[in-house]
Amino acid sequence: MTSKLRGSRLEAEVDRARTESNWRRVTDLLSAVKSKHSGMDAMVEVLEAEALLEQEIERLDVFAPRAENSSSFSQSSSLLKEAILQRKNHPGVQLEAHLLLAKVLYLCSNYEDAIKTIEKSGMDSAITQFRTLRALRLVAEAYSIKGLSIEALDGTGSKKAITCFEQAAELVISYVGELEKSIFAVPTPLPSKGTPVSTTSTIPTLPTIKATEKMGEFLECSLERVANLRLKQLAIDGFFTEQGVEWYRRIISNLGDKSIGEKLQQRLSIQLAELLYRAIPDPSLHSEAVTQKSKSLGFYTGSQKGYYSPASKMEEIILLLLISEVLATREVVLSRTEELTISRHESLRNAKSVYNLITLLLSSLHQYQLLSNIYERAMKFANQDNYLWYQFGLCLICRGRWLRASRVLKECLDIEHKDEEVASEYLMASLLHIEHLGQFEQAVAYADRAALLAENKYLRVRANVLRSIGLSQMALCEATFEARRDGLQKSIDVLEKCIEADPHDYLALYYCALQHAIVRDLDSAKDRCLRSLEANAEQPSALMLLALLFTCEGDLKSALELVLTALKDFPENYGLLVLRLHLEKRFGRVEEALDTAAHLLQFWKKKEPFYVTTEYEEKSQQTVHGADAASLFREGSIARTGTVSLGRETTPLFTGPLGIPTPSLAISSQSSQLGLDMSDSGVLTAGAASDYGAQSTADSSDAFGTNSAFANRAYFRAQANIWTTLAELFLDEGRLNDVTPCVEQAIALFPNSHQALYLKGTLCLARAERAQADSQIHSKLLGDAKVFLLSAIAMSPSHTESLVQLAKLYRLERNYGMAEQVYRELVRLDPLWCDWWQALGEVLFASGNDMEKAAEALAMAASLDRSTPILSFTCIPLVFPSHFT
Repeated sequence: MTSKLRGSRLEAEVDRARTESNWRRVTDLLSAVKSKHSGMDAMVEVLEAEALLEQEIERLDVFAPRAENSSSFSQSSSLLKEAILQRKNHPGVQLEAHLLLAKVLYLCSNYEDAIKTIEKSGMDSAITQFRTLRALRLVAEAYSIKGLSIEALDGTGSKKAITCFEQAAELVISYVGELEKSIFAVPTPLPSKGTPVSTTSTIPTLPTIKATEKMGEFLECSLERVANLRLKQLAIDGFFTEQGVEWYRRIISNLGDKSIGEKLQQRLSIQLAELLYRAIPDPSLHSEAVTQKSKSLGFYTGSQKGYYSPASKMEEIILLLLISEVLATREVVLSRTEELTISRHESLRNAKSVYNLITLLLSSLHQYQLLSNIYERAMKFANQDNYLWYQFGLCLICRGRWLRASRVLKECLDIEHKDEEVASEYLMASLLHIEHLGQFEQAVAYADRAALLAENKYLRVRANVLRSIGLSQMALCEATFEARRDGLQKSIDVLEKCIEADPHDYLALYYCALQHAIVRDLDSAKDRCLRSLEANAEQPSALMLLALLFTCEGDLKSALELVLTALKDFPENYGLLVLRLHLEKRFGRVEEALDTAAHLLQFWKKKEPFYVTTEYEEKSQQTVHGADAASLFREGSIARTGTVSLGRETTPLFTGPLGIPTPSLAISSQSSQLGLDMSDSGVLTAGAASDYGAQSTADSSDAFGTNSAFANRAYFRAQANIWTTLAELFLDEGRLNDVTPCVEQAIALFPNSHQALYLKGTLCLARAERAQADSQIHSKLLGDAKVFLLSAIAMSPSHTESLVQLAKLYRLERNYGMAEQVYRELVRLDPLWCDWWQALGEVLFASGNDMEKAAEALAMAASLDRSTPILSFTCIPLVFPSHFT
């Protein structure tokens, strides 16, 4: 078949094989070329040398100029020199022979000879058309080789080299366009050698070319370096222009709809994205390259145009990164065969470099949903890649998908690790289970594993701190005081060892102080709290703990002064605001307490819930969010503001005064700067994380950092707690007319919940005390109160405030036996709370049955009075700084 090819058919077949870089086919065609009357006898030496040269290049381990390459290319060099000597009457042959010889000389590190050979080719002065696509490619490669040779001799960044790369880039863009046209067999002529290159030129019809054509090292290098060097040169000259950026845009836009050069387009896209993000000020939104590309896509014009032109720097960066991500993931080798191991690792490493920059950008924009979707697509090839699994898990944490994040992290940890980062991954998993899932046993197991694997002291201490927190939370879940005490002692022992290992670890000192405070070892708690603040004064939670320790001593004035001082530095810290409200309430400073409550509601007014569906949007405008909170708290002017009943309810992760939590999810310090503790106590409590160190490795996108329904429940629950505290404040002041609107607001936020029932019962009980003169109304109100309180306890048996109010009701009914039983249950659960001992003593004294036990109870209350804080120590939040892991 080959021997029968003659004339134009043979020439077309050779051109096709050369354009496709099918050098085996070129070798097979050499016999036909050498035959008589082939019409291509002048090209024999060039074709044979080219085939040998390109096949030898494909066999090179490293594509780089080396002197030792001379022996490999000796035969090609001899054939090319022979062609130059014997084919002087064939300009086309002379041109290609010189350019191929220059290529050989460059690969052998003969840079000066390569430049001289290119100049002898007459490439710069030629005005004839390029006869073939291969000739166009060789000239483009020659300019690239000349630029690289000049750089090797004169140093990187030479202006002559940049000029050569620019000429090469112009020709490459033309070559890629013409090659793409030839793929679809569109007739176009090639441009002339000495005229400006235009992609609208036409060439003779060529056979269809495979779309898998590679651009080649020299062509890719010229495109990549022209943009990079032009940008660097302008930076060296001390001023910024968009010439370098325009080169990037031009190359990317011209390659964007081509079937070849995808790897180069991917690299250039991520390079330009990184440059725009890190180093380049806002470029002009008017891009000549994009405008020209838009004109060439005229069939896309109109209202339904199919191309996208970014309108800002950030849009351009995101577009470039998404393009790069699509191209990089397309190139990932999915096959698990042994021979493709290197290619698979290289393609995966390239994809991960793209994901790194995407993560950096989208996390700064708080676009965690988009980021997690991108990583979810990566799971199709992640397989046993620990890095991608871990990043996916962190994205899910930031997005608030904590349960799924825990499963992803488990998968990540199940992968065999060969690096030292595994300890930090176990720490993150432990942190997640403590903060968001309430799975403390699993958290302790992960922390133990992290401590075992950690090679440095810092990580070991952090792991043990997490282990102690998990142990303390497990202890607080115990039903009996003895079990809680034993568990808390284990936690303290671990923390003391952490302090011994690192005496300056402020976090270990803080948590040790907190655990000592919970078990009422107040001297040790105060000592460690002061040491923690000395190591790091920027700790609102530690300041809150110190203020609560002052309240244990009865020094409410010092506690209030400390809180007011701390609020100057942390004015939006929710926990400190709540403590201030309770201190002002205890002092009887009604107006100040009302101002603080107004500030808290104004605080929530700025925060919007995540899921308020369409059916609620109109009604929600009638809620307190749209009201002037300050005007609601003026003396005697509590207005009835309608609120929508969303029916939201949540159970707490942290505890009320009893220290007995129920398993649940809650807003935590990682997911917000508020980190509220929605305790079951019925009293407004705070789990406010500090502005400092309130967020962990995965920062959040907004006030709560999660679109979980639990965040919405906590959002409304926090406001309901504010109204609850106001109701209690007005009850203490005897302002029942102002209590009703507060109760209605709280119930509207949380209807059909144990807290709503508790509030209804409390209000009925207060009205019953006022209506003692009318026995009928008094009895009816007491009956209603009992129904509400018993219902609340049935819904939440650990709701201590309902138990306290129920015991109070029994005392009003003179049912001292039932009141004693309720108080004994409270005392059994937490024998360290003085109020319940006091109430138990009063009930026993009123019943007159056992005066000795009454005296013992009152004595116990007196002894505990100096160790009971104004709020439970367990309402203080768990704080995990961003550098925790």
